[in-house]
Amino acid sequence: MYVGGSGGTGKSHIIKAIVTLFKALGRFSELLIGAPTGIAVTLIGGTTLHSLLMVGTSSKAQINPRLYETWRPVQYLIVDEVSMLGAQFMALLSTRLKIAKGDDIQAATRNFGGINIIFMGDFCQLAPPKQKSLYSYQLVREPSFAESRNMRGFENVAGAYLWRQVSAVVLLKKNQRQSSDSTFATILNHICEGTCRDDIGREVRINGRTILAYLREREISRVAVSDPLSLKLFSNAPVVVGSKTLRDVLNANLVRYHASRTGKSVFLYHSIDSTRAVSLSHHDYTTLWDLPSRKTQESLGRLPLFIGMRVMVTENVSIPYRVVNGAEGEVVDIVYSWESLAGVKIRVANAVYVKITGSNLKLPGFHPDVVPLCPRPVSVQLPLVLEGGAIKGFRRRQVPIVPAYSYTDYKSQGRSLDRVIVDLETARGQGLYVMLSRVRTLEGLLILTWTPSVRILQRMSGELRTELDRLKELDRLTLQESLALV
Repeated sequence: MYVGGSGGTGKSHIIKAIVTLFKALGRFSELLIGAPTGIAVTLIGGTTLHSLLMVGTSSKAQINPRLYETWRPVQYLIVDEVSMLGAQFMALLSTRLKIAKGDDIQAATRNFGGINIIFMGDFCQLAPPKQKSLYSYQLVREPSFAESRNMRGFENVAGAYLWRQVSAVVLLKKNQRQSSDSTFATILNHICEGTCRDDIGREVRINGRTILAYLREREISRVAVSDPLSLKLFSNAPVVVGSKTLRDVLNANLVRYHASRTGKSVFLYHSIDSTRAVSLSHHDYTTLWDLPSRKTQESLGRLPLFIGMRVMVTENVSIPYRVVNGAEGEVVDIVYSWESLAGVKIRVANAVYVKITGSNLKLPGFHPDVVPLCPRPVSVQLPLVLEGGAIKGFRRRQVPIVPAYSYTDYKSQGRSLDRVIVDLETARGQGLYVMLSRVRTLEGLLILTWTPSVRILQRMSGELRTELDRLKELDRLTLQESLALV
C-alpha cells in the first residue's frame, strides 16, 4: 500500500496513529518502521532501513542470525520517504525480507517475504541521489539492453517492477502545515505540480496576483525596504541551499557572526589524518585539511566550534537516542587536547557535548538530552599527489558534526520550520519545491537569491507527471473499492 501526499498533509500523524493502534491491540511486536535516512527516522520514531535489513550503506549484505530474530514476529512494515528509495534498493529490500523470513517457506517465496508494507512519502520531493527512481522511464517504459548487462541493471528493473505491484493507494490532499496560510498552500501546490501556467501559457493568478509576484515580495532585498524590522525575526533561521559548496561558505561566515553576536570565541579543531602510503609533511596535512567537505564524507579537516553553536550530526551514531545523520543540537562543552603533527601543534577535539532535544539521554553532571560525541574514523577514497608521493586515499578521525546554520535541501526534507531563508539559485529539480515548503507561512520565508523565473514556472518532468497520474488513478480505484465494501 502507498499513502502519499505533499509535505504537511499528515503522513507522520498517520504513522503515529498506526503505532498507537498496534500498541492498543497488543500487537506492536508485529510492526516495524523504517526510513532511508537518519533524520527521517527521528521524525517518525523508527530505524533506518539499512539497520533493519542489516546491510551497510554500500548495500553489501551478509547473512546475520539477528536478521531472522528481528523479523520473525513482524507482519507489517512502514517505509517512510519512499521517494528517496532507488529502484535498486527496492529490489534489495524485497530480497533481504525474503531471507529474513527464511524459516517460513511460503513467505520466503513471496515479494518482500510476504510482509505487509505501507509505503509513505511524496514523489514531488527529492529523488534518490545515486540511484534510478522507482518510476524512471529507462526502467518502466523503455528498459534498454544496458539494464540487462549486469546485476545492478537487473536489480533496477526488478525494483521498478516491485513498485508497480503496489495497487492500493491513498493520496492525502488537505495541507495541515500551511493551513493557517491558504494562499501560500495554493502557491506551493502549483509549484509542486508544475501548474504555475494555464493551458495556454498564462501565469496562474491567486487573488489577482501571480505566483512570481508573491514570491518576489519575499526576497531579502525587498523585505529590507518594505519591512526592515521583520528581518530580526530571521536571525536564527536556517539557510537552506542546493549546494554543499555554498553551504560550507555560508556556515563559515555564520559561525563567526553568531559567535560575535554572543560574545564567544571560535576555535578550530583539526582532524587527525593518516595514510600508510606516504609520510605526511605539514604541507600535506594542510592540503588534506583544505579539502571541501563534499570530498571527505562531511568530515571536516578544521572544525570550527564555540559554546552555544548550532551543529548537525553527520553520522548515525545512536538511533535509539536520536543521534543520527541530520540531527541538530547545540554545543554545551568541548574537551580537547594539543597534538603535534609534523612539528606543528594543533587543537584536537576529544569529545564534544551536544544538547539534542528529545534524545532522552541523562549523563551524570549534565542536563538531560546532552550527548557526548567523540572522533570517529572515516575512510576517504580520493586520489591525491602529495609531497611524499601519490595516494589513493587516507583515513581521517574527526568528531562527526558540522555547523548547522546552513544546510542542503536534502537535509531539510521532512522538517517543518517557522522561518527559513532559501537560496533558490542553487535549487535543482524538486529541490526548489522542497525548500519553499519547509515553512508554514509565506511571512516565514525569505529568499536569499532569486532564480530564473522559468524554473519556477516550468512544467513537471514527463516521467514524474506520468507516475503521479498513475497514482491518482489508483487512488480513485482504491476509494471506489473501499466504498463498495461499506
